[in-house]
Amino acid sequence: REIGAFLVFPSSIFVFGGEKQGKYDESDVPNPINVYGKTKAEAEGIVRNLPHHIILRTDMIYGYNGEGMRNGLVGLVTNPKKTIWLDDENLRQPLFLDDMEPAIRTLLDHERIGTFHLAGEDRITQYDLARRIEELIRDSSVLEPRPPEQLAPRPRNLAIDTTEARDIGVVFTPLDSSIRIIEGQLSKGVGPEGAPRPLH
Repeated sequence: REIGAFLVFPSSIFVFGGEKQGKYDESDVPNPINVYGKTKAEAEGIVRNLPHHIILRTDMIYGYNGEGMRNGLVGLVTNPKKTIWLDDENLRQPLFLDDMEPAIRTLLDHERIGTFHLAGEDRITQYDLARRIEELIRDSSVLEPRPPEQLAPRPRNLAIDTTEARDIGVVFTPLDSSIRIIEGQLSKGVGPEGAPRPLH
């Protein structure tokens, strides 16, 4: 505020509680059911007081940052230290990492202010997404579905509408296409632990 900066704040679809039958759009009132969602909703309220801001509600972001970098879900799958337990109950709309920067640039170029939803159109569980990535690098799985009772409270089958972002030119890569891109990235690079990751 003091220097007139434009703030882009990454929020989360978990500001919603999952009680809506259809897709959540930007006008829906947040109603989080867990601590993570509540802190994001509270932060959104603070950010909205700034004259120049964009709030981006995203779902699970996945992708390959490159050698020696933090790689989130892809990093877990490519460099497992032990069995990985993942949520196989809740449907998600994963956002491909490579779509994030172009989306922000598009919003800035159009001088947009406010809240926008960014998410892929494919709906899949965290576990199933990880299996898709794992199939690129190994035959035997190190992934296991986590029992529902071990999960923190979270909305089930939460879906968000990305029409506003798409209407101004934001593009979301389909899941099948993003998996092929990650396959190419992995075949040229190494995992964050420094070990080559040859594809079978």
